Amino acid sequence: MSENFVEPGSFAALQHEHAELGKALASIGRVLTVPHRKKAEMEDLIGQLADHVETHFHHEEDGGYFSAALKKSPRLTDQANILLEQHTALAEQIQKLRMLARSGVETDGWWKLLEEQFADFKARLLEHERKENELLQDAFGVDIGTAD
Repeated sequence: MSENFVEPGSFAALQHEHAELGKALASIGRVLTVPHRKKAEMEDLIGQLADHVETHFHHEEDGGYFSAALKKSPRLTDQANILLEQHTALAEQIQKLRMLARSGVETDGWWKLLEEQFADFKARLLEHERKENELLQDAFGVDIGTAD
């Protein structure tokens, strides 16, 4: 077993995934600030982020992180369902961002649109993850930390 192994479905796995999402968001943010940025690099980074988001949502939806919380605190079911429903809109948003990164001509206007759409996605994703952390903290009465 690798020393980086975390048990799937555990809080450690959730924290690990949140940290990976945070790193991916930060990498994109850094590239967006450099003067001689490359479209191909941005395509790759956004593709990696989209893959992380897809995997993370799958883990949450497929009997993962929320299962134990809802067994312990069934009163949180409605709140968990709202969060799970947000996955569709967030997944669509990251796929649109991925398509934007792959398309178009690399112009100042294209970069500006990409920056704006990335900033919106990042804000929505971080707020979503914050609410997920709150749900789990409420269910278990522990502070599991944040990715930011």
